[in-house]
Amino acid sequence: MNDSGRGTSKQPKVKLRDVARTAGVSVATVSRVINDAPTVTADTKARINAVIQELGYTPNPLAKALNSGRTRTVGAVISTLDHAIFARFLKALEVTLDQHGYSLVVASTENDKDRELRRSRSFLEMGVEGLILSGSDHGDEFRQLAERYNVPVVLTSIFDPGADYPTIGYDNAELTGFAMQHLVDTGHGKVAIIHGPAAENDRTRARIAAAEAYAGRCEIRMIEVDLSEEGGADAVRQCADDGELPDAFFCLSDVIALGALFELARLGISVPGDVSVVGFDDQPWTSHASPALTTVRVPVLEMGEAAALALVRNLEEGRPVEPLKLDGTIVLRGSTAKRS
Repeated sequence: MNDSGRGTSKQPKVKLRDVARTAGVSVATVSRVINDAPTVTADTKARINAVIQELGYTPNPLAKALNSGRTRTVGAVISTLDHAIFARFLKALEVTLDQHGYSLVVASTENDKDRELRRSRSFLEMGVEGLILSGSDHGDEFRQLAERYNVPVVLTSIFDPGADYPTIGYDNAELTGFAMQHLVDTGHGKVAIIHGPAAENDRTRARIAAAEAYAGRCEIRMIEVDLSEEGGADAVRQCADDGELPDAFFCLSDVIALGALFELARLGISVPGDVSVVGFDDQPWTSHASPALTTVRVPVLEMGEAAALALVRNLEEGRPVEPLKLDGTIVLRGSTAKRS
């Protein structure tokens, strides 16, 4: 019987002094090579790096951070990890940070302010050098926390020059207006606005307020649901059961719009023949839906790249992080049609 995996002892971890002894140099010299200090000659660097490879030495990241005073880590605290739009944002953020030698740690809050504060504090205690959050409404406790740790903070998914911290994102009200204007211009006299929970989400509240501003130009019905496909389906069923089918459903998230499309198809209601449907985000699947979804495109990839670059330039060069408005647009597809 092969028992080679039994009775073996764990090999002792190679330490910095082992590398120094084998290379015939001081511990301080090895440390300088690991931290890429310019004061070590090329020959000495090559000899020490060869010994590191030979012995299989791996630097202790905590010790390295203490020595350099840097963790080269950024924390992102976002609303949820459930939806693809956040995954696309985080991918752009992480790729850009990685290109500049930074790592990303991520936490979700499910729009819970207490949880947001706890996760932000945890990240700051572990030494993140910058924080990225969604929206601009974070309260006095967060402000005090950020001031105590004195790290740069960037707010995303919103553009608000008057916010406590620089915002890099888009104008939710303006983009909502693009969709409402399209519906009004194409003769939709009754519009049902389906949105997720608004109490703890300032981006949703901005979109709702912008839609309500069109109340004098069309009849508006607000329906709050879970931010999910099921929520969209529930809203459609509610309208159908009430006998109050609108001319259009404007869903303030593509996730909700997908559920609305499914339920309308199940009920035999034609899109766009009987009712139009508009989404918000322009997730990758929207162009492949049946019918393809008219939606508001938000610049989520550009936002991730811009937020990362702003933090890197602040941390590396001392440049202040400036507010940046990114443009979105409405993408017209097959789920809307002119009403006669």
